[in-house]
Amino acid sequence: MSRLTSYREPAERYPVLRIVSMVIAGIGTIKLILGILLFAFGLYALASATAEPSLPGGPMPGNNTTVVLPLMGRLSGSLAILSSLGLLVWGTLLLAMAVLLRLAIHVEENTRATAQSLEKLCTRLERREAADGAESWFVS
Repeated sequence: MSRLTSYREPAERYPVLRIVSMVIAGIGTIKLILGILLFAFGLYALASATAEPSLPGGPMPGNNTTVVLPLMGRLSGSLAILSSLGLLVWGTLLLAMAVLLRLAIHVEENTRATAQSLEKLCTRLERREAADGAESWFVS
């Protein structure tokens, strides 16, 4: 019966998972940037909706002026801030998922390195027992 070992080819493992992690991190970064920009626009819309426009001579008959209702400015600012918070949360969750994927890859690499170290110890111990006839270090 052949012996199971933890030794594999020296190349990096899980290349697709690494690519997926980078793509998810990129999308999360884009969502965070869009969320910050939309939040700034929402704050600007709220600030400009509360300021009253000053007309120099008052409205004149025959002057084509557009009257913007303050409610629309507040509503658009509020909706922009609300949607920006959603983008910020979504971007943060995507970045966290990308980091967790990288963490899983690193945990697997460390586990494999630990298994390889234990295999080296066991082979040295088996050689020592065969040469000396001594007892095992590991007692169960």
